[in-house]
Amino acid sequence: MKTKLCWIPFIPVVCLMIFIKYMETAIPAGGTFLGLDWFGLRYAAILLIPILLISCVVISLFDKKMSPYYVISKNFGAALFSFITAVAVMFQGVMSIVNTFSTGNINALNFVVSLIGIIAGVAMLFIASAHLSGKNIKQSLSIFMLLPAIWAGFKLIETFLSYTTVSVRSQDMLDLLCYALAALFFFTNAVTLCNMEGKSPVKKCFVFGFPLIAALLAYSVKEGINIIKNYAAYEILDVLDVAIMLSIALYALFFIIELSINAISKEQVSIISEDEQPKEINEPTKREAVNFSYEDDGEELNPVDYEESSDLEITDESEEITISDETAVAEEDTAVSENYEEISEDISDDISAEDEGIKDSDFVIAPQENEKSDELQTRMDEIDKLILEIQTKREINDD
Repeated sequence: MKTKLCWIPFIPVVCLMIFIKYMETAIPAGGTFLGLDWFGLRYAAILLIPILLISCVVISLFDKKMSPYYVISKNFGAALFSFITAVAVMFQGVMSIVNTFSTGNINALNFVVSLIGIIAGVAMLFIASAHLSGKNIKQSLSIFMLLPAIWAGFKLIETFLSYTTVSVRSQDMLDLLCYALAALFFFTNAVTLCNMEGKSPVKKCFVFGFPLIAALLAYSVKEGINIIKNYAAYEILDVLDVAIMLSIALYALFFIIELSINAISKEQVSIISEDEQPKEINEPTKREAVNFSYEDDGEELNPVDYEESSDLEITDESEEITISDETAVAEEDTAVSENYEEISEDISDDISAEDEGIKDSDFVIAPQENEKSDELQTRMDEIDKLILEIQTKREINDD
């Protein structure tokens, strides 16, 4: 599956972006690196994100085999960083609401973003539990699982509006790309985890995940170095922003590693609707406890018409039976014996087919009751009747 080749452009790009962000913090004021000052380095790093995104899109276009459905497995790395993200986002939301009411400067957008962040943190806890248990999230929770994407979208709006009040040159716009890519990734991630119907959500996790990881890691490295150098100038909410960025990057990295290992092709997926799924029967699967309906293409097998297949002529009890000679009796005995053997073979074949069906089938289908036993009883009654007629003729012939 060619989408997995997105690792090839991702590795050099993410390394180059981290190096550029490190050099941005390392060069002195007024200094340059390869002819670029800190402003040029900043936008050189940003330019690498669309290059990586386009490369992943082009590679994924040539992949026609990857299945849009994925059954997750246990991933403790993804579960850990999903849990850290959830706790950090909820704590940031609570702290932001507390600061808003304590200062009295209530901003409606900040309040809404903080509230959505708290609920999105709960959704991330569900995601962490899914990776810890190795089971996909129920589709009934699919709308709830979109909250992390909605939170990232609101954070994008909030951050963009905050940049309108300051000089563009004094701000690193990389975090705008981070939130935009996070919204796209969390959307496709929710579709994948819930196995909802979508257009190649697994491939889109690669397409949006790799640029997201590169942007988040580069941004976290740069801001982390700045916090270490001048920690007194930063508040707890600023530290939480960096912690959230880094934990989201590591969650996406572990999840994409899992997809790279376990993602399957379309030929390996068999989709069964609820109507087509066999119902489980909590009954004993022994042959004695199951009755099978003898039907072939909707037509029941009728009992053998012995009177038509037999050479004997059965008359009423009031009529006198006359036998011409012993040869006729012998011929009648032979015909009845052959008929009896045919009936016995037919019954044996039915029982063998029944045993074979039980061995080969994966599920036991509950049949109609007492049809098999009634048919066997009818055949045995016919056989007893024929034997009785033969004995009667022999006794008459002997007399």
